[in-house]
Amino acid sequence: MDYLTGVGALREDVAALVGELLSTDDPARAAGLTGLIESAVAPVSGGLADDTPAVVTAVVAGLPRTGAASRPEALLLLSQIVGSIEASGSQPAAEAGRLVEGALPMIGALIETGTEAEIAQGVDLMSMASTLSRPAAEQAVFHLSRIAATADGQIKASAEREIDEVRRGLADGRAD
Repeated sequence: MDYLTGVGALREDVAALVGELLSTDDPARAAGLTGLIESAVAPVSGGLADDTPAVVTAVVAGLPRTGAASRPEALLLLSQIVGSIEASGSQPAAEAGRLVEGALPMIGALIETGTEAEIAQGVDLMSMASTLSRPAAEQAVFHLSRIAATADGQIKASAEREIDEVRRGLADGRAD
């Protein structure tokens, strides 16, 4: 993150929040930080901040080292950013989408072996990311299928529902 703040791609206050999110062992603090970061980069008023791609870069880079208390919230933050991309239509939104799409293989590998909370958030993220492009939708189906094959209960049911929805989107051309 030092590089991202050093080149002006990431505001220092947002970098501090992201750094704390990725390192906290307190789930309640992680949830609070996620809300603060989301407010800074994907405000309710619409659009995405110029430093959203840097936030995506920092969160994705930090995921492998992030603990179980923070990883579900980091995945939630990525889902919330992806959810704001289509409505924004800005250059930062397009760049954030490309970054998330490029990270899907790594994110998929992490969530397939994650905790129940990580897998649940990962299912949501894969579903949201499937709207980015046809290749992202195809990757989402792959990872969701792997989750559905090994999970049980609500997570299995959720993954199977999302697979069906993403496949419908692919068939209807919504992911193009």
